[in-house]
Amino acid sequence: MKETWKDPAYIRKRGLQLTAILAAVLLLIGWIVSDSWSTRGYMSESIARSALLAMPHDGLVVEQGLNAECEQLDAIVLALTPTASESAGSVTADIVQKGQVIASREADLTGAGDELPLIFAEQPPTLTADTVLRLTFHEPEAGSPGALPALWSGDMVDVGKFTMEAQGLDSLTVDGEARHARLCMTVSGHSASAIMRWYWPVCGALVLLALALTLRTASAAKRQRRSLILTLLEMQGRYSFLLHQLVSRDFNTKYRQSLLGVLWSFLNPLLTMSVQYVIFSTIFKSSIPNFPGYLLTGIIFFNFFSESVNLGIDSIVANGSLITKVYMPKYIYPISRTVSSLINLVISLVPLLLLLLFTRTPITKAILLLPLAIGFLFCFVLGMVFILCTLNVFFRDTRFLWSVVVLLWTYATPIFYPETIVPASLTTLYHMNPMYQFIYFLRCIALDGVTPPPITYLYCALCSLVPLLIGLLVFRKNQDKFVYHL
Repeated sequence: MKETWKDPAYIRKRGLQLTAILAAVLLLIGWIVSDSWSTRGYMSESIARSALLAMPHDGLVVEQGLNAECEQLDAIVLALTPTASESAGSVTADIVQKGQVIASREADLTGAGDELPLIFAEQPPTLTADTVLRLTFHEPEAGSPGALPALWSGDMVDVGKFTMEAQGLDSLTVDGEARHARLCMTVSGHSASAIMRWYWPVCGALVLLALALTLRTASAAKRQRRSLILTLLEMQGRYSFLLHQLVSRDFNTKYRQSLLGVLWSFLNPLLTMSVQYVIFSTIFKSSIPNFPGYLLTGIIFFNFFSESVNLGIDSIVANGSLITKVYMPKYIYPISRTVSSLINLVISLVPLLLLLLFTRTPITKAILLLPLAIGFLFCFVLGMVFILCTLNVFFRDTRFLWSVVVLLWTYATPIFYPETIVPASLTTLYHMNPMYQFIYFLRCIALDGVTPPPITYLYCALCSLVPLLIGLLVFRKNQDKFVYHL
């Protein structure tokens, strides 16, 4: 009986099925990201509060140029400070272009705190180079308690622990008098993005490439020629049963003498989250919104990374007796260890979904991107396992050094602390941490209910594919030498 992986008809059928699945996945992703990728968000830098404007009075007019780098304005948040025991009065905010008011908002200042939001999102005005924000203050009615609050201004941009000189310092006037400063405010808006116009042509090219590979592979099988895909199909056909047995062995061995068994896959992340929640919400007073969900998302992904590498680093050495006696692809051992940990990860996602329901976190269509986030993480982890299990064959101290590295990696990843505590000078280096990107991806879709920005997809793809390719090359180059060191 002819093996199916050599049958051109079978290859065409399976290839067409996989191509259809690829097209469906790309369509699903396009539907999920279309809303957020059609526009590009913008938020201006904040000016450090250094000086107050003149004492506010009825009819005070403050004008500030809006040199925002966006096409449409969504909101402006002004920095205020009370001038009496209680703030009162109102302010008229006009968006002016060439002397014409194109948008206007009235804001009540009674009881105003440190910030005053002015929302334009329902009918966002289009910004141009000569757009000006005009603020006109109105005192409270006679006999009403309270007084107008004052506006903050400054000439330095606040960038965390550092500041730098702001731009456009001559565009602020108070009752017609120019001031060498800018209002302390943040401007948010959006612009049209061309990403979705490129998305669908790229998807079409990928589907056509998959069809071409299917036809080429079927042709190579018919002519009895070798190809990389045929080799992969041969390995899958011959060793899929063995892989299944190794994964079952690794998974069952972990809970062999455990009373609760698989339930520990639920309990481990929950117990870890509970301990850290008590510590960081009571002792260190964390102010992170939805802190339990923030903790659990970081714990689940990092635990999978740590567990997979800890198991996979010994995958070749631990199976040395089989490798030296029976021939089979050596790739199967690190893959089986990683897949068994992947099962634990999938089980661990159930407590996360229950927690999201318990905390009434809105679940949106972005949650459908969860398999993509897991796929990115799995490829990265598998690449790390290939690299480290190869090093461990020739240098047995690798597993001990790794225990130190993973400890440092834990504290370099925002699992239980906010990203905002990282100094601005280290932000770029901090974002180069692959685990930061994967956990950020998960938190966007699970906690925030939004799709991550396009740059995050690029970072995650690079952080997963580059280590995987390097790991495969390192493993392939050295696998024939393993038997001399086992």
